[in-house]
Amino acid sequence: MNNYSSGGSKDSTFRPEHDNTKRSAEVYIFLSTLEVMKNTVYESWDNFKHWALIFLFDSRRLKYELNNPSGQKTGGKIEPSWDDFHGVGTFEKMIFLGTITTSPKDINEAAKNNRLNGQTYHASKRNCQDWVIELLNTIDPSKSLFRSLKEEEIVPLKDSISKFLVDSACKSDKLKSISSSRR
Repeated sequence: MNNYSSGGSKDSTFRPEHDNTKRSAEVYIFLSTLEVMKNTVYESWDNFKHWALIFLFDSRRLKYELNNPSGQKTGGKIEPSWDDFHGVGTFEKMIFLGTITTSPKDINEAAKNNRLNGQTYHASKRNCQDWVIELLNTIDPSKSLFRSLKEEEIVPLKDSISKFLVDSACKSDKLKSISSSRR
């Protein structure tokens, strides 16, 4: 587990949170088009978007997301990032996942200790989507937030690629079977 402490050079983007009052928080996933996908056929596909989580408490909105300082598709170390969100930015889609009882400090600790922190970033194998799912499953052991994500048919890129490959293989096998039966 990688522990990002405040003030260390390893983590200049991650500040501690001191509000430990447990209360209701609405949880949303925010999606934004990756720069590399703009003006392509993939721009509207949710599995090709950057993911972040927003937690709406009574008087605060907190945004948590993965930060890859290298900016490269592969390489660089994954870092957690958070801020008090004021509704500005490049996020295009906001989807309500559910409500949980937690504290801002609990979310902060879960993000700080996300098992992907410090690992090497990879656009299709270890990315913002995986980081968000890991955080969701840590803060909500019942997995109801994750199930809401699936009910909205928001799936990570690597699951989409896997499904595409399986579907393609099945179609190929089916075509081979049909071709063989006609001989």
